[in-house]
Amino acid sequence: MKNNKNKKILILCLLFIIVIIGKSFMEVITEYVPNLNRYIEIKYSCPGKNKICSKFKNNQKLKEYLIEENPQKKFDAITLSTYVVETSKSFGILVFLSPLIMILLVVFKIQSDINSGFIKNILTREKYSSLIKKYIFIASKVAFIIPFIYILIFLISLLLTGFNINLPSENMMLHPEYDTFKYNHFFTYGLILISIQYILHFAYALIGIFVSFINRNKILCIIFGYIYFIILCLLYLIVGAYIFKNILGFNYGDINYFNLIGNYWFFNDLSIIWILFLVVLSVAVINYFMIYLIIGKKEKAINMYEKQSA
Repeated sequence: MKNNKNKKILILCLLFIIVIIGKSFMEVITEYVPNLNRYIEIKYSCPGKNKICSKFKNNQKLKEYLIEENPQKKFDAITLSTYVVETSKSFGILVFLSPLIMILLVVFKIQSDINSGFIKNILTREKYSSLIKKYIFIASKVAFIIPFIYILIFLISLLLTGFNINLPSENMMLHPEYDTFKYNHFFTYGLILISIQYILHFAYALIGIFVSFINRNKILCIIFGYIYFIILCLLYLIVGAYIFKNILGFNYGDINYFNLIGNYWFFNDLSIIWILFLVVLSVAVINYFMIYLIIGKKEKAINMYEKQSA
């Protein structure tokens, strides 16, 4: 019964993500290819007696229109996926909610075991460290949803653009100073981006482990976890924007790499990748130590369980 509930929660989260991705594509297509439906109608109705065909005086004019206004030529797959991730409001919502989704999935996966007395019974037969590792492994699996999101967006972009990955004109680039590197090294760029986002969201999933011991109510655990995430974001912004930059004089440029809510990490070469990885790894390390700080010892975990059961 518990496994079925967990599967339903996972399916609902995935459906929510897919709907958000669909809305994000619709936003971009509506804004940048507003005549898409008209183009499709002309392509399949003309030449013919349809009223929409009357504007074309001859077949040559029709052919010119179909070539020049082809929506698959408007964007290449890289540009379309970039616009979806960087400009759509819907994807911006997903960025703010993705940490919540990580915490929610972990809490629903492990908290039922804790409340059922699983902890006290299993720890008579199994090492406590093995149990914690098991929960961390669950968090690592949940975080794979993030690579799934980015890969799915790129695959949809490939399909919509007819697998066009030609370099765009510079006026189509959102940030030419960064996008030039992105387009010339896209698969390297994409791999780095996905790796960074995976580590970051694995760190968020770790929050779900220690908050699961705080309260018997799953919803309250999730709320506590998201509040902790917001506090962590504020601390990183203060440390990055104020302490590192203003006090220590470490000038890392215009992009604030300490902004944990950023939905896209910009970089124009490989020389500053270490900053990104250090930031996200530090988040994972902090949350890893929070697990051991809150439920670090076997006796503490059992006491916390018994306190909740009382």
